Amino acid sequence: MFNSVENIAAASCISCARSFDDASVQDDVNHVFHALDPLTVGKDCDVEGALRKLVELSRNFPAERLALELLSRLADISSRKKYVNNDIVILTHVINDVCVAPGTSSLDVALRARVLVAVREYFPDLSDCDFDVAQQSNLDKESVSFNRLLPMLGMTSQSYGYIGKLFLLGAAKQVLNDERYEKCKMVILDEAPSDEALNMSQGKYYENYLNKYESSLDEPYDKNNLV
Repeated sequence: MFNSVENIAAASCISCARSFDDASVQDDVNHVFHALDPLTVGKDCDVEGALRKLVELSRNFPAERLALELLSRLADISSRKKYVNNDIVILTHVINDVCVAPGTSSLDVALRARVLVAVREYFPDLSDCDFDVAQQSNLDKESVSFNRLLPMLGMTSQSYGYIGKLFLLGAAKQVLNDERYEKCKMVILDEAPSDEALNMSQGKYYENYLNKYESSLDEPYDKNNLV
């Protein structure tokens, strides 16, 4: 799971040189990496936009070569912060999914799949239907699912820096309406990344969540419509 960079490099016969013959391509790659650098990405950065630029570049330039350039740079990053390393892992997987893996995924599909994997690290019983709350059979069941999902996403976000947090938001935006998305954004970006947050127990997170928000973010529902 954690050796994508090495596996790609070993499987590819493409040189992992740090430069491109076309200077404009090199500039574009440098720009993409700068926008995705786990050490500098902030909460207002457009990480999805940078990845879409990478996908666009891969239409006119070998995708594996582009991926290797970025993945080798990511592999060179050294940080004692666990959340930075988690950002590197999830970003590595997404780049691999959209550029290198057989039957490469669209960015939206890759983000959603990787976010589900991340959330299931803490909540292994989460189903696709639990995540896509709009799949529920009525609005009251949607509200119950959303009320349950929101702290799950918040808890998962504790393990990441802003790359992982923004990936969580990107996947959530695919399945939530605007009002729910804004609540999700509030919870996920509530605090700056830290290893202290990463090491927080699930019980402690839920205690803090309830103390901070109480039921202010919950949607009301009619229990009679949950059968």
